Amino acid sequence: MADLNPMVLSLLQEINAELEAIWLTEPPDLQRFRLGLLDTGAGVDNQYFTVWVMLGSEVRNLGVHSLADLRVFAVRQEFTLEMLKMMTRQMTGVGRGVIGYFGLKRYGELLNKFVASLDEVKAREEYCSLLDAMFTLTNRYQLWLHQTFPWYLAVHFPKVTPEQLRESLQLTGADGSAFAGN
Repeated sequence: MADLNPMVLSLLQEINAELEAIWLTEPPDLQRFRLGLLDTGAGVDNQYFTVWVMLGSEVRNLGVHSLADLRVFAVRQEFTLEMLKMMTRQMTGVGRGVIGYFGLKRYGELLNKFVASLDEVKAREEYCSLLDAMFTLTNRYQLWLHQTFPWYLAVHFPKVTPEQLRESLQLTGADGSAFAGN
């Protein structure tokens, strides 16, 4: 790591400091979000539940798909460094555009710094170091999102069998039986 350019080294230190800070402690921006303290205007009808679902989806996509796939591509020599940079910009585009707005300001800032730093990255080793750090940070944020999500709300979405649905429709007349003789 001693041979990394100073900008890359500085960003790695910043990402690793954030990772250390949130390893066992919920990120402050997620805690504010979880309490409904959104100052960005995200959410409709005075609620933020839909934002929480979307935010979790975006961060999960980055950690499980986009950044994970880029790690696979980064060790394959048929992908040049320039190709990896282009793919990184493309594969993180949606997340970079909304994650900070949705409430994870610090993570969004680091994700944007990561992508902005690509112009300064001159070696595959630098790219892989930054990518691995962002991959780990992303998945730690995803862990916090998953652990704090209000999963208990699932009890309000019970499954129904086809028979239960038929009975409900008959009881309400929605199956057309209420109008059969008219």
